[in-house]
Amino acid sequence: MSASSAARWLRSPAPLLVELIVFFAGFELCFQLLAERGWAVRSVLRPGHGAVYRIETPAMLIACAVAFFVLFPALRVWRGGWGPRDFGFRCDGWGAALRIGGVLLGLELVLSFTGLLVIPGLPAQLWAAYGHPDGYELLVLLLLVVPVGAALGEEIVYRGYLQGGLQCCHRAWGPVIAALVFAGLHAFQGVVPLLLFHVPSAIVFVAAYRRTGNLVVMILVHLLFDLIVFAAIWLLAGPPGWSAALPGVVLAGALALLLALWRAVVDLFHEVVDLLVGLRSGWVRGVLWAVVIGALFLVAREQPWASLGRWDGSTSIALPLALLLGGLAVLVVITRVERRGDQPSRPR
Repeated sequence: MSASSAARWLRSPAPLLVELIVFFAGFELCFQLLAERGWAVRSVLRPGHGAVYRIETPAMLIACAVAFFVLFPALRVWRGGWGPRDFGFRCDGWGAALRIGGVLLGLELVLSFTGLLVIPGLPAQLWAAYGHPDGYELLVLLLLVVPVGAALGEEIVYRGYLQGGLQCCHRAWGPVIAALVFAGLHAFQGVVPLLLFHVPSAIVFVAAYRRTGNLVVMILVHLLFDLIVFAAIWLLAGPPGWSAALPGVVLAGALALLLALWRAVVDLFHEVVDLLVGLRSGWVRGVLWAVVIGALFLVAREQPWASLGRWDGSTSIALPLALLLGGLAVLVVITRVERRGDQPSRPR
């Protein structure tokens, strides 16, 4: 492969997608192997009982630890990827990153609670999408699914890994594709929340991460936002009462936060504009990759590893094992081709 061909490989999302297949397949394989042992599928919140959510099982918690702290670093070292600082775990620029994070939280709350305030029946629709959790299920959702599955897991995989890799391929199309994938994973909540909340919200999130490069702040913002919203829709979906005033109170607080951080609001607005203007460059290739990646993730979200939620107790290692071995074989070929292209040609 020539030097120009190797450069095209590095600018293509294809190697990153193969890495993601290996990552998710290894994650699911670890869970399924553990799920065959009875102790690993008992609820960590109700000892002696079967689990309702995958995330509440020791099998899922161990699989998350293996995927994030063993499999992921091994892939990055092998593929010569980013270090901790480049990936988003950085120790500088905290002041600016926290200000942008505050603006992001304020904008997300304004967007969400405006919808909760003006769209009749929306809290009940959202809560129904999660199966009306109550009691210990609500505890699992708020203490495990939200912090581990949503805030930590989604930000590491979809913001740091997917967006971080795709924006190396294209500074504008990469983050936008990552945003559309992330929004599409929430389509089960309904068309109205998807179009009104998740798509614009995902665009603002990727713009904030592109601006700050600080994944830790993104994780904290995601955690705070989800805890506030889940607690609010749980209250609003219940019997009428004082909770009816909750959207207005949160909305007022969010607007006050944005007013206090108005300079950071301007900075984030400029980043969003720059992101959207950048879509004019390479738009044909960008649209094609968006369609391909979107189709792959629509298929993947139907698979067991795409959901940290309710679990029917079924286990099968055949598919994740096949994907893991096939993905590793493809990565070996890609890596050899790339490294051969990086070697200087010998004189004849």
